[in-house]
Amino acid sequence: MIMANNDDDDNNIIINNCHHAMIKQQQQQQRSVASKMIMLKSSKRSIIKSIVPYGYHLFISIILFNSLFIRIIYADSGGTTINNNQHEDHQRVMVKGIAQQSASLPCYIDEENCGAIYFLTWSRLDTRDNRWSRIWVYSDDNVNKALNLLTGRAIFTKQKSEARLVINSLKPSDEAFYKCDVTYVAGKCPSLTYVQLNIIAKPSRSWIEHEGDILTNGHHLSLTEGDYLKLACTVIDARPTPILIWRSVDSRGQTFELIRSTTNSESFIITTGTISGDESNSNSVMDRATLILNKKLTRDDLGSKYECHIEHETIDNNTMDKHVVLDVNVGIKTMEIIGPSTSVREGDIAVIECVAYGSKPAAEIVWRNGSRIIDGHSIQNTIETNIDRITVNSRSKLEIIVGHQDHLNPITCEAANVAMRTPINKSTEISVLFAPIVVMEPQNGVTVNESTPMVKIYCTYKANPSQLLENETIWFKDGRRLDMSDRNKYIIESAINSPTLVILDVTRNDTGHYHCTLANTFGSGVPNSSIYLNVLYPPIVSLLVYPDPSSSNYLLKEGDDLRMVCDIHDGNPRSASRMRWLKNNGETFSELDGDTSTQKELSWLSIPRSLTGNYTCQAISEAGASDLSNEIEIIVHYPPGKSIIRLLDEPYPIKGRNLTLECIVNDFGSPSDHTEYHWENSDGMVFESRQPILTIQNVRIVNRGNISCSAVNEVGFGARGRFELIPYAPPRFINSLPPTIGVNEDFRSSTSFSESSYSNYNQNEMNTASWNGNGQTYGYMTGNDGNGLSKSSSSESSELVTLYCRVECFPLCSLHWYRNDQPIDNSTRSEYRIIEEQLPEEFLLNRFPGIESTLTWNISKSGRSKLDRVRDSGTTFSCVSSGNLVGPSVRSDSRFQVEYAPENLRLSSIRVDVIENEHLPEIRCDSDALPEASYRWISNSFYDKFTGVIADTSILALNRTIQRDSTGTYTCIASNRHGEKRIDLQINVLYRPSCTIYESRTGKENQDVVLICEITFANPSDGLEFFWSLNGTELNQTFIDELSHQDGMKSKIIIPAYDEQLFGTWTCSARNTVGQTDPNCTLFVDAPIAAESVLNDESLLIISAVIVAIIFAFLFILLCLIFIMKRRRHKNEKDKREKYYKPKKSNKL
Repeated sequence: MIMANNDDDDNNIIINNCHHAMIKQQQQQQRSVASKMIMLKSSKRSIIKSIVPYGYHLFISIILFNSLFIRIIYADSGGTTINNNQHEDHQRVMVKGIAQQSASLPCYIDEENCGAIYFLTWSRLDTRDNRWSRIWVYSDDNVNKALNLLTGRAIFTKQKSEARLVINSLKPSDEAFYKCDVTYVAGKCPSLTYVQLNIIAKPSRSWIEHEGDILTNGHHLSLTEGDYLKLACTVIDARPTPILIWRSVDSRGQTFELIRSTTNSESFIITTGTISGDESNSNSVMDRATLILNKKLTRDDLGSKYECHIEHETIDNNTMDKHVVLDVNVGIKTMEIIGPSTSVREGDIAVIECVAYGSKPAAEIVWRNGSRIIDGHSIQNTIETNIDRITVNSRSKLEIIVGHQDHLNPITCEAANVAMRTPINKSTEISVLFAPIVVMEPQNGVTVNESTPMVKIYCTYKANPSQLLENETIWFKDGRRLDMSDRNKYIIESAINSPTLVILDVTRNDTGHYHCTLANTFGSGVPNSSIYLNVLYPPIVSLLVYPDPSSSNYLLKEGDDLRMVCDIHDGNPRSASRMRWLKNNGETFSELDGDTSTQKELSWLSIPRSLTGNYTCQAISEAGASDLSNEIEIIVHYPPGKSIIRLLDEPYPIKGRNLTLECIVNDFGSPSDHTEYHWENSDGMVFESRQPILTIQNVRIVNRGNISCSAVNEVGFGARGRFELIPYAPPRFINSLPPTIGVNEDFRSSTSFSESSYSNYNQNEMNTASWNGNGQTYGYMTGNDGNGLSKSSSSESSELVTLYCRVECFPLCSLHWYRNDQPIDNSTRSEYRIIEEQLPEEFLLNRFPGIESTLTWNISKSGRSKLDRVRDSGTTFSCVSSGNLVGPSVRSDSRFQVEYAPENLRLSSIRVDVIENEHLPEIRCDSDALPEASYRWISNSFYDKFTGVIADTSILALNRTIQRDSTGTYTCIASNRHGEKRIDLQINVLYRPSCTIYESRTGKENQDVVLICEITFANPSDGLEFFWSLNGTELNQTFIDELSHQDGMKSKIIIPAYDEQLFGTWTCSARNTVGQTDPNCTLFVDAPIAAESVLNDESLLIISAVIVAIIFAFLFILLCLIFIMKRRRHKNEKDKREKYYKPKKSNKL
C-alpha cells in the first residue's frame, strides 16, 4: 500500500528545484572524486572519507523533502511484501515489523543503468539530537558488516535492482527513521532510500487497579450502593496503543459498553516509554495505556462484573481481558406495612406486619407507637431470599392489645441496613371501637352578663364509631333533663366530636349546672363533672329630657332652657355608686370635669349650639356598669355659616369645557339635612341648581362675570360667597391648513411682484386652486384681476400660492410660519410674504380673541418662472402658534405638491395568450400621476363590447373562464382631476380546431373521389396537423402523404375509383398547439357504380319525365271517373224526387 503526501503544488516545485540542484552538485562532487581515484589510485578508505563529508550534507537536505513519496511495506514473520513503485532519485518507504520477529528494509538500486555500486551505507536518525548514525556498511571490496545496534541481528542482501537489510529479533527500540545511501562507481545516479520502521509489540501484561491496589483477575469487590467506584485498566508494552473498553455484564449476562479509550478523553492516559541504559536490552522501552472508569454504584450493579476489554492487532480471543466482580450492598427497595383491614374492639389483639423488600444485607426492623419504641409485645422477625438470589426480604409481625388511646394513633415500622444512611419507615393506623369518652367544656364554668345574646356549652367526646346514636344526646340542668322543644331558647349544634348546647338570650333564670350524656353503637358515656353557668346583670336606667325634644311642634333653638335626668329603675344591685353622662356614643360633657359624676340631673339656662348631640347615661354598681340608657338626640338649630366658592377639576375656566364650581360651607347650620344652595350670577339670574356643585356646560364668552353662592336652611340664609369667572381659550385653529396643497404643473407665476400689492391683499378675494373629491380646499392661489393686488410691469399674468390660517387663543398667542421645519423669512427680498392681524372676540359666534396670518408665495422671486415637479413637491408648510396659559402650541401642516395628469402608463403584459376555458392571469396597470390615478378597464371584445366598464381597479381579473369571444383589445384608462391616459392590452384566446368533412364527385365514369376535411375554427390556425383514419384504423403517414394534400385550413384526399379498399368510413382530425379536434369529423364514402350498370344523367331525366307523365295521366283519369260518378249519382237522386213528388192530374180541364 502506497501513501503519498499531497503537498501544495508550489511547495513541490520549490522542493523539486532544490532537489535537482543538490543532485547536480552531488554528481559533480562524485565525478571529482572518481577522477582523483583514477589519477592517484588511492585506497577505498580515503575515497570514502572524501565522499562522506559531501554526502552527509546532501542527506540532511534530502530529509527536508521526506514528504514527497511514501511507500508502506508490511512485513510479517515469513518475510516482507513491497509495492515496487520506482521513483527517480530517492524513495520513502514505511515498514511495519512485529517485535521479536523480522523486518526487511528495502534499498532501491539500478546497476543496469547506473553501473556497479561503489559504496552503500545504512544510517539511522537519532531523534534526540537529530543526527544520523551509521548502522551498516557495504562495498564491492567485500565490506558488508553491521555497526552498533545491529551487530548479530541483521543481514544485508543485494540484487541488481534492490537491496534489503533484514533486522531480526525486533525490539521496540528499533523503531526509527532509516536511510540507505548508494554511490555508484561511475559517479552518476545518486540514490537515497528512506525507510520508516514501525514496531508492532504485543502487550506483555494487563491489570486492573482499585484505590492503588492491583487486583487479581476475577477479584470480588465489596461495595455499597451510592459509592463512587474508580477502576483503572492498564496495558503495557503494546505498540501501537491498544483500544481499551470498560464493559459491564449484569446478572442476566447482558453486556453494556461503559467507556471507550479516545485520545481526547481525560480518562485515557498514555505513557510512552523512553530509552534508558543499554539499547540492546529489549526491556528498556515500555509503553503504558490506562483507561479510568468512574461510576456511582446503583442497585443495577447487583451481581454484575466489570470487564476491561483490550483490542489490539496482536491479540486473539480476548486473552488480555481482565474483570472484577462487584459485591454491592444495597438498601431497601420498597417497604410495605399491613395492618388490620377492619376495626378492632377495645381490648382485642391487633396484628400488624411490616415487610422490607430487596435489601442486601437484611434490614433491621423497629416498631414505634408514636415516638415510643414498642417493646414487651410479641414480635416475630423472618428473612426470605428473593428470586435474584442476591437480595432478601425482611418481615416483622407485631401483635398488640389496643385501647381507645390507640385509635388512629400511628404505628410505625422503621427499617434500615448498613447500606442506608437513614432508615425508611411506613405507618398505619388502627381503628379501635370504643364507647364515647365525654368531657364538658369549658371545664371552669361560664360567667356571662344577662345582655349576652347567647352562650355555648360544649359536650366534647372521643368515640369510634364517631357517629352518635340518634336521639341519644341528652342535656341536663341541675340534674333534671332539659326540655329542648323551645327552639327560641335552646339550640343543639351537631359539631364534629362536640355536640353544643346554645342558650339564646341569656337571662338570670339560666344560672345552674349543665351536663350531657352520649351513646354510640358500642356503648354510652357520662362526663365525670358538669359545668356551672353564672348570669350577671347590671342596673337598668333611662334618660329623660325636659322640654321633650321629640315633640313635633317644638323647635329647640340656640339660647333656650334645658334639663336632663338619668333615672335608675332596676339592677342587681339596684343602687349605683357612680353615674356617667355620655354624648355622641362616648364623648364626655365639656361642662363636667371628668367622665363620671354623682349627679343624676343636669340643667342649662341658655343652651349653646355646641350642645347639639346624642345623649345617654349609665349607672355603675358592684355588678358592673349598666347598659346605656335610651339615647335622646338634642338638636340646637341655627342658620348656616359663610360660604366660599372654588373651581374644581381645572385651574382656569376654559372655553368649550365644563366648568365645575363648588360652594363650600364649613358650618351647614341646623338642621343641616335640608340645607340647599342658592346660586346667582352678576346679572341677577338664579341658577336652577340647589346642590353644592354647580356645573356650567360648554363654557362660553357670555359666562364671563361674578357668580355667588349661599347656603339656606329652615332658620335662614348664610353669608354669601363670590367667584369671578373669566373664561380662557387655549390655542385652537379656526381655519387650519389643508392637508395637501396640489397645484397643476402647468401653473405659471409672474417674474415680478409689486411690494405694494401686499398692502392691498384681501383674504375674501382669494381663489382656490384645486379641490379634492370631498370639496375640501387643497390650496389657495390669487390672481392679479380683481383681487386688490397691484399689477406688475410685466406683461405676464401674476399668480400666487397663498396659505391662510386663523387661531383662537386667550390670552393671546402668536403665529409663525415654517417651511420644512425651518422658519420662513418675511423680509422684502424673500419670495414669501406674511401678513398677520389680531382679531377681536365675536360674541355671536362664541369666538374668543385670536390671530390670523396669511402666507403668500411668489415663485418668481426665487428666479424661476414655473413650478418644478421634483423640486417643489414634498415641501411642507406649517402654521404654528405659541402656547398660552391654558394650552400648548398647536400646529397645522400642509404638504405642497406639483400635480400632473397620468403618464408613463405600463402593463404587466401588453399581450396575453390564454387557452379557452382557462382563467386569465391578473394584469396590473400602473402609471405615474399626482394625485394618484384611478383606473377603469373597457373592452371591444364581442363578449364585453356592450358592457362598458368591466373593472374599476388597476388590476384586471376576470372572474370567469375565458371563451373565444373574449378575444380583443382591453384598454386600461388611468385618470385624475388633471386628465387621463390610455394603454391597450391584447388578449388572444387560443382554442383547438373544429372541422367539417365532405366529398366531391363529378359523376363521370371512373372518376376519383375527392374527400375534403376543412377546419372551420382554430386559433392558432397556422401549423395545423391533419390525421386521417379509415374504418377506425389510423393510416400510415407515408401512405397519407401520397394521397393527401394540405391547403391552408383544408386537407384533401383523392381516393382512386379503382381501389375499393379505400372506400368506407373516413375520419379526419386536426391538431394545433392547443389540442386536437373534439369530436373528430367522420364521413362514409361509397364506391362509385360501374358505367354499364348506371344510367347517365340524360337517360335518368327521360325516365323520370315518363314516370311523372304516367302519374299525371293516372290522376287525370281518376278525377274524370270521380266526376262522372258524381253526375250519375246526382241524376239518380233527381229522378227519385220526381217520382215521389210528382203532382196528381186534375179532373177538371
